[in-house]
Amino acid sequence: MYYGGDFIDIVLIFILCLQWSRGSRQRTKVNNVVRSWDVPDFLKLKTLK
Repeated sequence: MYYGGDFIDIVLIFILCLQWSRGSRQRTKVNNVVRSWDVPDFLKLKTLK
């Protein structure tokens, strides 16, 4: 099942780009988005309960 291989590669590259933008601290807008994604979804769901 190599159907989802390309999608997984795109996600991995996207995550690497986010980590690079977090390390560079040059783009404040991207860093704000990354900070909002630091908390996993299941932790957010626990806080909503």
